[in-house]
Amino acid sequence: VQVSSLYIYDSVVLLTTAFHQKLEDRKWHSMASLSCLKRWTKPWNGGHSMLDVIRQGRVWGLTGELQFNELGVNPNLQFEVLGTSYADGGQEKTVRKLGVWDPVNGLNGSLSDSMPGRNIRGVTLKVAVVLVRRGTTL
Repeated sequence: VQVSSLYIYDSVVLLTTAFHQKLEDRKWHSMASLSCLKRWTKPWNGGHSMLDVIRQGRVWGLTGELQFNELGVNPNLQFEVLGTSYADGGQEKTVRKLGVWDPVNGLNGSLSDSMPGRNIRGVTLKVAVVLVRRGTTL
């Protein structure tokens, strides 16, 4: 499963939760003017209040907890940055954790790991992402 698919799913869950909350609160603006057939329609007045509900929302999705802080960023994101190490300057490769990235602290770690005597020109880098729910292990 591609990571983007998981984030799309979580976004849809957050949107449906926001729509449901607006309907439950009965603070819904009329959608009568949202006709695609008319050439000029009035804009929907519920956009700002819907955005407020989304910003205040909090749901658990496939990628974990989805919420937004005052900057509009999900503070619960965290990615491990992995790199290939070459043992004893030889041919055997091992994968090790180089650092962690999150939207609050940025990159925490070192990306200076490389094979001695080689440059990165012409090398294809692969990005692998594994999502793990908090409280579980691989």
